[in-house]
Amino acid sequence: MRNLSPACILTLTLLVSACTVPCAAAEDGASVCRDGLSAYLAGRHDEARALLESCAEREPVPLETLLALTDIALVGERPTDAMGWAARAAETYPESADARYFYGRALQAAGDAEGAAHQWAQGLALKTEHVGLLRELARHHLERGEDSPAYGLLTQLARVGGADAWAHRRLSELAGERALWRQALRHWNDALAFGPQTGADLRRGGELAILAGDTAFAVQAGQRAIAADSTAASYALLGEAHFAARDFGAAETALRRSLELDPDLPAARFHLANVLELQGRVEESEGEFRHYTAMAPQDPLGFYNFAVHLDKRGLTREALLNAEQAGAIDPTLLGPRILRGRLLEKLGDDEGALREAEAVLGLTDGDRDRMIAWRDEIRARVDAASASIAAGLVKLLHLVTPDSAAVALAERDLMSGLDFSVVTTRYSVGPTAAEGGDIGWIDPGDMVDALRRVIEALEVHDISPPVASGGLFHIFMRVR
Repeated sequence: MRNLSPACILTLTLLVSACTVPCAAAEDGASVCRDGLSAYLAGRHDEARALLESCAEREPVPLETLLALTDIALVGERPTDAMGWAARAAETYPESADARYFYGRALQAAGDAEGAAHQWAQGLALKTEHVGLLRELARHHLERGEDSPAYGLLTQLARVGGADAWAHRRLSELAGERALWRQALRHWNDALAFGPQTGADLRRGGELAILAGDTAFAVQAGQRAIAADSTAASYALLGEAHFAARDFGAAETALRRSLELDPDLPAARFHLANVLELQGRVEESEGEFRHYTAMAPQDPLGFYNFAVHLDKRGLTREALLNAEQAGAIDPTLLGPRILRGRLLEKLGDDEGALREAEAVLGLTDGDRDRMIAWRDEIRARVDAASASIAAGLVKLLHLVTPDSAAVALAERDLMSGLDFSVVTTRYSVGPTAAEGGDIGWIDPGDMVDALRRVIEALEVHDISPPVASGGLFHIFMRVR
């Protein structure tokens, strides 16, 4: 009976225990039936088969005899015999859900999966709470990638108390695919109640708890995972759980322990980078992000988070490269596309930003009003820029200071890749310093000769050398 679930063994046991008078009209016939079924339940299949086949020669043949003979044939890998006995059971007892269940199993063993599913569906129509039918139909749908009907059947199986570790694990996976994280966590915990809890199982529970927003449970799962196996992965999960709970100190401790055990564990490296970022330790964070993106070159979220970090530091061009890399890996992610558009705006590339905004609109149905407003704002600037360019104007950022030491520091920061607008905010004394030195569209002819010559020599995105004029030092960047 190794092919049967515990629930189906129980079904057969109950059927056998109910076998009294229907087994045969005469006492000797009844004895053959009872002895055959007793031998079957004891696992003595060769003895049981001979007795039960003798019992099946009598009329009416009991249902439990036919089902036991079907199962003996299935265990013995004789699908033709199994189909013969099961078909007879379904024909003789057309209202029996058990007969449909075993007929379906016989058809499945013979390679007729669709015929099996048909029998199981008929049986379920007869008895909607039949554990075996619910389980087999759910398996059938899962094998075909038909997740929705499988989820409904497994949910019904859990409702009637027939779900085991396998069923709860499948329910958890299906709920997770629907982003039903609390349900996924509940089913995962139900699955773990059936047997030993490994570190991997506990880590999965912690991951689901983080997604479900239950950070206290996630921390507990991480601690239990460490008690189970003390691996780098378990410490990484605990660190992620503390990170989700905003306990950055505890998160850093766990993540660093994880990396001591396995320096090449990407998850620990990624979360440590974010922990350090949120603690304001930007240089350490940047090092971890660089390490992580080198370790996981196909993770778009790694490049996206690094781009956000670089943008905060004022390294717009490098941020743009990382946002573009994230978008290239997964073009459907909205975050990198939106960030790329914002970064292009910062760099004065409104045409590029407009293309990105329109692309984002084509990818999302949510928050469209805000996205449309963003696109229209960029479009208005593009139109205004076209008119300004046609009039011979250029758009500039301007850093101005009387201090030669400040000029030297500004040049150093610009050489390091820091945004011109950030450098201007730090060192300029001009009236537009707070706006990153944006002096808007100007006519170079309106400038004094020394400044005009420098401005006219600039290409888009070029930065001028310092120019002395009127007792001040001037540095320009041409945006458009």
